[in-house]
Amino acid sequence: MGYFLLIILVGRTIYHAYYAGLCLGDCFVVLGGELSYTFALFFALVMIFGPLMANASSLLKLVKLVLRFLVSGGIATAAHWLVLWALVSVHVDAVLASSFGAFVGAVINYFLQYFFTFKTKRSHKQAVAAYLPAVVFSWCLNLALFYGLYGHLFADAMAAQVVTTGIIMVVNFLLYKRVVFRAK
Repeated sequence: MGYFLLIILVGRTIYHAYYAGLCLGDCFVVLGGELSYTFALFFALVMIFGPLMANASSLLKLVKLVLRFLVSGGIATAAHWLVLWALVSVHVDAVLASSFGAFVGAVINYFLQYFFTFKTKRSHKQAVAAYLPAVVFSWCLNLALFYGLYGHLFADAMAAQVVTTGIIMVVNFLLYKRVVFRAK
């Protein structure tokens, strides 16, 4: 009976996380609402691959952490996209514009993730030493994904960046939680 109730609880949590992701994404309606599905997918992935056997308290902590991560990442992503849009508007190559936007977003993201999301006790020296390789990896992944999507699957730079950002978001959450900002 206990396992049956746990399965129902996990199933309902995933459903509510997906719905919460849709609602949160709808708050950031950009490009016809594609972000709502990205956020919903992110919530569902975190809930599925997260600690499925966690108690309610740790599950609540995980959801709060994900929400703070999304807010911090959303602000950094908005800065990234603003730089992308501004540079593309003045006819800078879209791949270069996305790369520079990712750099600006990474700087903003570090401080938001350090102080707001993970509230780590690690020194800046330790956190930056772990953050820089993670950012380089994410930046290269962003560049490769955007390069592969833009012009091949998507004619619009912003549509290609939405898909790229959705993938990068999941990768970054896992890297930040398990490597960069983990307490030692």
